[in-house]
Amino acid sequence: MLKPATHLPVGDALAQKVLSLPMHPYLDKGSISRIAEAIANVGI
Repeated sequence: MLKPATHLPVGDALAQKVLSLPMHPYLDKGSISRIAEAIANVGI
């Protein structure tokens, strides 16, 4: 098991560039709207 203070340079760099979105066939329209609104508010 990794120590909490372990430095992982590749993982740290990717975490700054990767956006993970919740995507599955059971998302209802309200959830999709909240996700879209959150993305719009980030300003990406």
